Amino acid sequence: MTIAKRLYLGFGAILAIMMALFILNILTVTREHRTRSIATATLSDMQTIEGIRFQVLVEGLELRNYLLSGDVRDEDKVNRIHNELTNSIREGESSAKDPTLRNTLTQVEDGEHSWMENFAKPLIAKRHQVDAGDATVSDLQIFYLQQNPSAWMSKTSVLLDAASHAVGQALDESNASAANATVWSTVASITGILIAILMGIGIAYYTSRSITIPMEHLIKVAREIGDTGNMDQTIDIHREDEVGQLADNFNKMIAHLKGMAAVSASIAEGQLVVSVAPRSERDTLANAFTSMVAGLHDIVRQVRDSAAQVADGSSQMANASDESAKVSVQAASAIDEVTSTMHEMSINVQNVVKNTQMRPRA
Repeated sequence: MTIAKRLYLGFGAILAIMMALFILNILTVTREHRTRSIATATLSDMQTIEGIRFQVLVEGLELRNYLLSGDVRDEDKVNRIHNELTNSIREGESSAKDPTLRNTLTQVEDGEHSWMENFAKPLIAKRHQVDAGDATVSDLQIFYLQQNPSAWMSKTSVLLDAASHAVGQALDESNASAANATVWSTVASITGILIAILMGIGIAYYTSRSITIPMEHLIKVAREIGDTGNMDQTIDIHREDEVGQLADNFNKMIAHLKGMAAVSASIAEGQLVVSVAPRSERDTLANAFTSMVAGLHDIVRQVRDSAAQVADGSSQMANASDESAKVSVQAASAIDEVTSTMHEMSINVQNVVKNTQMRPRA
């Protein structure tokens, strides 16, 4: 695997962790927003419950005020408050998010209807009898106690308490769930960040070591070749990445230079029958050696031809020397003959002179 792929995979894993943490944070924030929405809705439900509870208490108080005073205006207040309470219950049913609360408000509405029909209206009718003189206040009090008003009040109060408890329990569960989600999100974020940091440090350290160590070896070999010219170098790096490719190419370059050095040594020893195979048209060194070998071959051929011509000239000069020698010998022989003849002539002249001197004069 190449260094680039390792880096891509390593930093891709870090990005994947960061993306997972980002998604987790989004989910946690969404969960918190949902919890806040639930809390807001729960608060609204609690306000609805307490508002209905308050209206129920006011309704009961207004009914007792009417029973005590007999004022028609108090009766109108009872009817008005009852209508407002019924509307509030229906609005609460339509806006309630919790199904338990909606069911409870339905029961409260039924209880209020039953309270009006079976408790309030009979008491109002009894008060009308008192106002008309058909009954006494004592009869009204006895009738009021017979209707068991505390039971009617406790019935509605129990329903509202149950609804309030259910809503509060739902809020507590939502808060607990949000708190757990926040804790898990925090733990996961811290863990993920630590893992990403450790992975980043590990990737940086491993990558730097995997590059610097072989590069130091390559630099040492290159320095040795450049400073001393020593080609007896070996790079023992076997990897499937860019550094391995660089090492392989370095070994190929060293082998090529060694080959050219061997060719140079052969040429220096006078062995011109060497084969230089350039690796490409751009192989400057091998092409130069090829041209040099071809030039040396031409020079040797020219020297050989010149030597042959010199040898021919020497042969011709040797033949001419032989002829000159023969002519010289013949000339010497002729000179010897002339010398002999001259000597004989000299003797003859001397004899003539002697003979002449020896004759008497007349």
